[in-house]
Amino acid sequence: MNAEIIAVGSEMLTPFRQDTNSLYITEKLNELGVAVDFKTIAGDRLKHLADAVRHALSRVDLLVISGGLGPTEDDLTREAVAEALGVRVKRDPELIAHLYARAAARRMTITRNNEKQADVIEGATMLPNQLGSAPGQWLDTVVGKHRKLAHAAAGSSARAESDVRGTVPAAFAGDCAEEAHCHACTEGGDDRRVDRGREDCPDLYPIQGR
Repeated sequence: MNAEIIAVGSEMLTPFRQDTNSLYITEKLNELGVAVDFKTIAGDRLKHLADAVRHALSRVDLLVISGGLGPTEDDLTREAVAEALGVRVKRDPELIAHLYARAAARRMTITRNNEKQADVIEGATMLPNQLGSAPGQWLDTVVGKHRKLAHAAAGSSARAESDVRGTVPAAFAGDCAEEAHCHACTEGGDDRRVDRGREDCPDLYPIQGR
């Protein structure tokens, strides 16, 4: 399994801010046996980010996107992923209620624009954010007949680390172990081993068909 990390934020395309989240994410992915083959920085423009997502999903099995899940106009990760996949974004009333309840529990007042954090990419599973209000999102989908995994994580370093540490391993660690077994079945180029690997791990073979 291979991966790409997209760090989202125009500020990281200036001399004043560096992408440090991808270092931690890379470490955790490597621990799971996932090779990070590409890293991309995308600014806060919908077309550019959607193009980056499409390109990433065309060449890797797993895409991790860091940032762009906040409530402001330039937080466009949800919209970009939806555009790249040709699906919709829907606002979840239960998530909106959770946002307001969370704010009330902390005696905070939040503005209506925060409801944007309750927008869910069609087909995504929401990932609780223990350190902030913007939940992550997890997608297990198919692009061009190949299985693809995508994880959108919060952008601040502490939140990104919490997201990746708590949810990424639980979401696909089993797939990584299963895929390692498939590689053991198929390594060496023996057609009989390839066929045996396909029989043992049929769900993973769309990933191998790039």
